Amino acid sequence: MAEVVEASDDEYTVRRQEAWLRVIAALPWGPTPEKGAPASTAAAHRVLDRTHGGHDGVKRILTDRVASMSHIERRRGDHRMRPLLLVGPPGTGKTTLASAMATALGMPCEVINVPVAAVDECYLAGADRVWAGSEPGAIIRAVRRAGTARLLLVLDELDKVAVGHWQGASPTAWLLELLGSASWSDRYLGVPYPTAAMSFVATANDLTPIPAPLLDRCEVVEVPGLSAEQRVEVALSHVWPRLLTAYGVAAASVPLPPDGVNALVTDYAASEEAGLRSVETRMEAVIQRAIAHGAPRQRVWITPEFVAERLGTKPRGRRAAGFARELPASAVGAATGPS
Repeated sequence: MAEVVEASDDEYTVRRQEAWLRVIAALPWGPTPEKGAPASTAAAHRVLDRTHGGHDGVKRILTDRVASMSHIERRRGDHRMRPLLLVGPPGTGKTTLASAMATALGMPCEVINVPVAAVDECYLAGADRVWAGSEPGAIIRAVRRAGTARLLLVLDELDKVAVGHWQGASPTAWLLELLGSASWSDRYLGVPYPTAAMSFVATANDLTPIPAPLLDRCEVVEVPGLSAEQRVEVALSHVWPRLLTAYGVAAASVPLPPDGVNALVTDYAASEEAGLRSVETRMEAVIQRAIAHGAPRQRVWITPEFVAERLGTKPRGRRAAGFARELPASAVGAATGPS
């Protein structure tokens, strides 16, 4: 029977140092030249329009930012603009706008979850190498995934920075270092990592909880809620086609007449609904029911009755999936023959 030999403290230290050296060696430390940036403002605007519906004023601001960042990179300048802070109701597409901005710049986009950072110090700062299983924090992990320090970091839900009970430095202190310095001090690395090539976009639902020093470092851009008419327009132009593509269902096999759109977007909306997150949830639920009724092999009309069969006969607010009472088959209007 083979003898189990436990590693000595010296062997453990060597392995730990080897793991640290592999992380250090794999990180991009050299210059990060511009690549893939759009050649024109019009190109950036097309990317934003293709990804996000509505909010033309916000997209003009982001287009200005993209054009200016590209200009600075082409001139090999070292000026880093103030982070953008997109503020608006849930579901208005703030993170989507940030991701589209990264696409327009030819940058990878990585999301930093601020609520997690607010309760777990190691999430941002990394864990010291003396601990078993230690690893770098979220910033360095994002660089490792992207393979470059030229990336756009989304600080998602910045207004949740004060939740939780930290032991040690507050998340505000770490975020101030990230936004106000050209390097990042990760505890695992133990050496400063250059972050001058990074760009930052933060999102929030409310400005009130954000500490003043953080707020002072950002350019605030309001992303207003959409009106009922705007939600209908964007749901038809962006949300519905994206879901049909995801499920591999042709639009012709699930016709969506105006009264069906109104039922999905307006009738089941909660009074406080300002974005499209709940609309997307309802649309996805209806597509799933249509597939269960035979789509795309046969045409399934998305009528108000069909919507009610899946979501319920009464509006139940933005979070309810809905369970309807039994409806007669004649009232559903599901399958009407081959498409």
